[in-house]
This record gives sequence, C-alpha cells and structure tokens, in this order.
Amino acid sequence: MSAVDADPVARERAQAAAASVRHPLTVLLLTLTFSTGLVDAVSYLGLGHVFSANMTGNVVLLGFGIAGRYDLPVVAPIVSLMAFLAGAVLGGALSRRTAHRHRAHLGTALAAEVALLAAAALLLRTSRSWVLALAAALAVTTGARYLSHPSSAQPA
Repeated sequence: MSAVDADPVARERAQAAAASVRHPLTVLLLTLTFSTGLVDAVSYLGLGHVFSANMTGNVVLLGFGIAGRYDLPVVAPIVSLMAFLAGAVLGGALSRRTAHRHRAHLGTALAAEVALLAAAALLLRTSRSWVLALAAALAVTTGARYLSHPSSAQPA
C-alpha cells in the first residue's frame, strides 16, 4: 500500500492535481509552452542562431555579437527583438478589442499565429533568403501570444 492510499488527504490532493492537469486551460498552456520551446529550438538551429520565442536569449546573443565573440550575428537578434515587440503591440490591441469575448479572442489570436507561420513557411520554401523573415514572423506570433491573453488587457 502506498502512502497516497493510506492518507486520505494525500489521495484527495493527488486526485485534484490529476484533474487540474486535464483541465482545458492547463492543457492549452502546456501545449503553448511546448510549442514555444519547439519554435526556439527550430529557429536557433535552423534560422541562423536567433531565438524567436524567448527574447532573453536574443539579448545575450546580441551582446556577444556586438562584442565580437563567438562569431554570432547582430542583425538577426535585433530583427527578432523588434518583431517580438511589434507582435506584443498587436497582441495588446487584440486583447483590448476582444477581451469581453474570450473564445473569439483566443480563436483570433491562434488563427493569426497559424496564418503568419504558414505564410512564412511558404516564403521559406521558395528561397532560403527568407530565413530572417521567417524568424521575424515567428517572433511576431510569439509576441502577440504573449500579450494577447485577456488578463493582460488594460482598461480603455
């Protein structure tokens, strides 16, 4: 017999934890977390050593690039940071417009992200010169996702 089976409080906590992991919001947040990590892995390895989802890494890479260390790019992190900022501004605007309709808000944010990613992927298929544009599109979508949650909306 395990400790959870012997202790009714522990059993109740274990059941509550299992139920919370299956909650739709928890599943969505875990999915978005996974996709963010995947986007960063792909963008760093395949798009010229730039992060598209987590901007802290770009600030570090930019610092090393400016210092001339490790032969790291300077332009790509700057483009990614600016695209993330643009996405955050767009996400904030979306949040203010649709905060009262959470389902529509979430659907609009995810549809915009999918559309931008699909367009960037199509451009990349035509020419490798679109790599920086793809990294920027990924950063825009991540920035929009970051600030498009209704809880981040500021009262108008």
